[in-house]
Amino acid sequence: MKPQEAVVKETGHIAIGTLILTAVMLIVFAVIGRFGLNVLFGGLYGSALAVANFFFLGLTVQRIAESAQTGSEEVYPDAVKLAKLKMRQSYLLRMLLGAGLLIVALAVLKLNWIACVCPLIFPRITISVMNAIHRVRSVKGSGEIK
Repeated sequence: MKPQEAVVKETGHIAIGTLILTAVMLIVFAVIGRFGLNVLFGGLYGSALAVANFFFLGLTVQRIAESAQTGSEEVYPDAVKLAKLKMRQSYLLRMLLGAGLLIVALAVLKLNWIACVCPLIFPRITISVMNAIHRVRSVKGSGEIK
């Protein structure tokens, strides 16, 4: 399945935000004197994991939306329940895979656990910031005299 432009665009926004926040995290590690290669690679690994998780979430939503548009409601009368089930399955699979990859990072690669785990929350922070910016722009746009 080819990702839609919106999935690629939003994943790009998440990647940029996650990398910016990862850079800030790495600076904090350096300032407190805890920076090392295991921190650097842990941050990059966690960031890649977070962005990949978001991308696969977008693909899942795209696939569900496309199947709803192709008339699958005729086959499954309760399309909403089916969509929720597919989202739950995708979530479970992504979380299990992410947990497995984190275990590899920590146990095998010996990466810093804080540097690996922190970037996993950076997409949420990025989304919140993007929503706040959008709200500010829409308020400014609606209050202007034309």
